[in-house]
Amino acid sequence: MNNTKPFSEKSLQILVTGLVQGVGFRPFVFRIAAKHNLTGWVQNTNENVKIEVTGKSSDISNFLISLSKDAPPATSIEEISTQAMETKTLSSFSILNSHDVSDEITEISLDIAVRDDCFAILNKLATGWSTLL
Repeated sequence: MNNTKPFSEKSLQILVTGLVQGVGFRPFVFRIAAKHNLTGWVQNTNENVKIEVTGKSSDISNFLISLSKDAPPATSIEEISTQAMETKTLSSFSILNSHDVSDEITEISLDIAVRDDCFAILNKLATGWSTLL
């Protein structure tokens, strides 16, 4: 009798370099991980975005395709590197707090656009502040 699972899971560490901070990349990764039934986490560092995923090989492959093809518009991915790792059992996917791993300066995107309602709030605040001075 064969005791192997029909869809055995594996874990993969993924490093994404380029302009991937300040563009909604971690929430994007969270959404596509959920879409592909993966567990793990995503974290900004000052050098890259680190991702660890666990799931079926086919789901991980589809996740990697989405990661490069469907990234937020202001994203500029330079490289996606992957490394197999010991399979981890996690119950969900999460966004971890950012973490500095070196003295490197993080490349971040300029504000892409400010919504009109945000400008209205800023104008109201500025008006209120000027009357307080």
